[in-house]
Amino acid sequence: MDRFHDKVRQPADMHQRHSSSERNGHSHPESITGQTSEFRQFALQPIVGPNKQPFGSEALFRAGWEDGFSGDPSITSQIMLDNWLLYGFEELSGGGAVFLNCTRETLMSGFLQLLPKSAVFEILESVKPDDELLSVGRSLKAAGYRIALDDFASPETMEEFLDLADFIKVDFGHSGHRERACMLRRLNLTRATLIAEKIESEEEFHEAVEEGFGLFQGYYFGERISFSKKRDALDVIHCTRILEALQEPGFAINEFSELINLESGIECRLIRRANWATPPNVVVNSIRDALEVVGKADVQKVVTLAMKAASEKAAKTRSIPNQWTSMKRHKNTPVRWIDAGATKPWWIHGTSGGSVL
Repeated sequence: MDRFHDKVRQPADMHQRHSSSERNGHSHPESITGQTSEFRQFALQPIVGPNKQPFGSEALFRAGWEDGFSGDPSITSQIMLDNWLLYGFEELSGGGAVFLNCTRETLMSGFLQLLPKSAVFEILESVKPDDELLSVGRSLKAAGYRIALDDFASPETMEEFLDLADFIKVDFGHSGHRERACMLRRLNLTRATLIAEKIESEEEFHEAVEEGFGLFQGYYFGERISFSKKRDALDVIHCTRILEALQEPGFAINEFSELINLESGIECRLIRRANWATPPNVVVNSIRDALEVVGKADVQKVVTLAMKAASEKAAKTRSIPNQWTSMKRHKNTPVRWIDAGATKPWWIHGTSGGSVL
């Protein structure tokens, strides 16, 4: 049998890579999300430099058409992780860093290692450091990932995380100039890049630049893109069969390929995960090659995460009656979205945002 890594192919368009994932549109009565497809909405909020040059973005989950989500943060993180695997954020983020909010449960789950190295894991202010969590953080950094501290308020409360931090976010709206000056004197001794978040005006932006922040985030910079996406329901029987087969000794690639081909959503996730794990000049475009790259443990994680994220009981998101993609943006922020099967991006022009029906 030829090893996959001996098959170095020319890079292909992302949608050509995953076209096989769109072909098996099966419909089954016993799906995790019921008889109808579900919608997921999320947004990418820009993070920019002192000249407003793009650096990255933060992935934000949306429930319905509201501007926020008030549900369980761990559920939100699971949904965003699965969205990232299913859709990929590379086209949406322009290849920049993508920050993902992480609870303790998310950090300890083992799912984060499924993501590409462009991911930045943002430790929420509610997470308390302990030896187990710090060990996980060091392992993530050793694997090439970066870590951010969210809503940093006091060095005393998050002191143990400082050695892990590549980025430290300071809530600009909830701290005064003197308070920030004291905090920044301490934080400037670290190697982390300081991010002024919740910037809501030109005045606040200039003030943050003068205070020495390196990156900036907030509604003043708008949202790069906000959209909803229709997802085919996962078949609980197929997913359970895959998980049961993984409990058996060995890892028969051909048999697993046939089983996973029955569930196109899982196929798509695994192919995307495999492409993240291989060098840029190596393109994975079959489930058999993907299985050889990712291995048995990652297959189990991908299927388990997909089932968790798709669970109606867990997600508790409001259904959207029409299938459409909505985009809105700040007047200076370009947006684009490549739909499944599209050959080129859809662009929105003008200064007031818009939508694609």
